[in-house]
Amino acid sequence: MNIDDNTLQILYGSMLGDGHIACKSLKGNALFEEAHSLQQRDYLQWKANFLRIFSPKIYQTKQADKRNNKIYEKIVLYTKTSHFLTKIFPLFYSKFSVDEGSIKSNGKWINKDNVKTIFDKIGALGLAVWFCDDGYYDYRGNVASVSANDFDTEALQYIVLWFNSNLGLNPKIVVKNKCTYLAFNVPDTKKFAGTIKSYIIEMPECVHYKCGPLIEKNKVFAEKAKQAQEQYRKRVKNNKKLYNKNYR
Repeated sequence: MNIDDNTLQILYGSMLGDGHIACKSLKGNALFEEAHSLQQRDYLQWKANFLRIFSPKIYQTKQADKRNNKIYEKIVLYTKTSHFLTKIFPLFYSKFSVDEGSIKSNGKWINKDNVKTIFDKIGALGLAVWFCDDGYYDYRGNVASVSANDFDTEALQYIVLWFNSNLGLNPKIVVKNKCTYLAFNVPDTKKFAGTIKSYIIEMPECVHYKCGPLIEKNKVFAEKAKQAQEQYRKRVKNNKKLYNKNYR
């Protein structure tokens, strides 16, 4: 199977983000799947267009959230099985084991050895997909971060070095509330957004907000965030004055 670079970037970027590979046996073939909210339907369809070689299909379903007992609708993309997907499965599932021919896995986990193989192939398009899946742009502070829960410590350290040597960026590894993510400061956020901007613009509008004010129409979000921050500061200042007046 000949996989062109764009398809590989979409696939690898998705696997760093919200994508999954379902593989029951290394002797059989695996499939790729990914789910998003209904608002991201066009984004998932965009991915499907690049993954045509895997004959993707999209369907809508409902899922219960045990945390609040609510039912949510979601869009799911899944492909036909493919030997290529079986081949790359171990790259993203380092902790899998085989029991009587069947694969046992507790989910994605990328170790230091496999992360090198993955990032040797990742380009700006793959980074853009990863960020649109798992990234967050904070319009209040003009800083970005990307979820990195599926990597071991040495893999994360390698990614930091990769960003530094390939893009001149220095993301920080942050662990908060049992979640791990890579955080970029303001200058690095602007540079990173600039690197992936041209690719995000070519994606459906539902993910354009991820690129911050570098996209013209997003400046309204930045202005609203700035106004909200100013209002918050005023409330804090007024509360301090009220406290000092009544209790000091």
